[in-house]
Amino acid sequence: MPRRQARVPIVLVGMTGLAISAAWEMIEWFGYTFVSDAIYVAYVDTIGDMAAGGLGALLAGVIASRMGIIERA
Repeated sequence: MPRRQARVPIVLVGMTGLAISAAWEMIEWFGYTFVSDAIYVAYVDTIGDMAAGGLGALLAGVIASRMGIIERA
């Protein structure tokens, strides 16, 4: 796989992971606002969740890139 194509899964999976973690944070906020104030939503929690989601997605993208799981058509 050429070098440029090897980066596609890293970027694609990384962006998808960050988008999913952002959606999760919105669900947490919705739950805190409209369901129960016992749901823990704080700045530190949000940043931690986003960092964990982003780093996990980045790692998954690197693995997908190395194993050729995602290939451009």
